[in-house]
Amino acid sequence: MRFTLLLVLLTVASCEMTPKQARREVIDMGYSYGRADFAKCVTKADTTGLRLFLLAGMDPNTTTSGYSMLEHADGDADIIEQLLQSGADANGGGGVSTPLIKAVEGGSERAIQALLQAGHRLQQLRTHSLADPPPEAAFDL
Repeated sequence: MRFTLLLVLLTVASCEMTPKQARREVIDMGYSYGRADFAKCVTKADTTGLRLFLLAGMDPNTTTSGYSMLEHADGDADIIEQLLQSGADANGGGGVSTPLIKAVEGGSERAIQALLQAGHRLQQLRTHSLADPPPEAAFDL
């Protein structure tokens, strides 16, 4: 009985993908292992690619073109939740917008709730841009 349990545990442990294997899988999917393609993966809402990028060691707080990965997600709740679970900062932005503004623009209540539960600070919305305030729906949460 103990031998069988040990054999099962070893089999499960050996099935885990290493970061090097994940990088190979990312490349096999047609991406390059870099920030620009990480953002492309997030923008396309490719959950498999996202999981592989993160497993390969990509930082969920990476920014490109003035946007964080949470902002590149454009309010996609599945992507936002996966990034948050991987350590993305709910308040992190690339300087152009904020994750919550992008989620409000995307219209996903689940994404908005995930960001708020992860600690997104609403005052960022109020001070982000006086010339172009976020939609009023952002304050009706």
